[in-house]
Amino acid sequence: MPQYVKGVSDSKRLAEQMETLHERLHLNNLRLKKNTKELNRINEEAQKNRVDKIAQLETEVRKLQTEIQWVEDAEPSLKVEPEHMLKKLNIL
Repeated sequence: MPQYVKGVSDSKRLAEQMETLHERLHLNNLRLKKNTKELNRINEEAQKNRVDKIAQLETEVRKLQTEIQWVEDAEPSLKVEPEHMLKKLNIL
């Protein structure tokens, strides 16, 4: 009889441990789902920020290229001779 009682108590203890492990597994799975959703949201937001920053930088580059083109295409407003500049600087 003591052998039977020990077996039953061991079985009961193992069953309780299995139940506890099952509950922990369930909680961990819920946490995993929550964390996965949060990670996906963060990744999507980071991607959106990257796309927005790239678009902003491309706009700035186009603006600078346009300004450069205007400067390159513009006629000089006054033609300066090197001798004239030297006189202005009091070198000659």
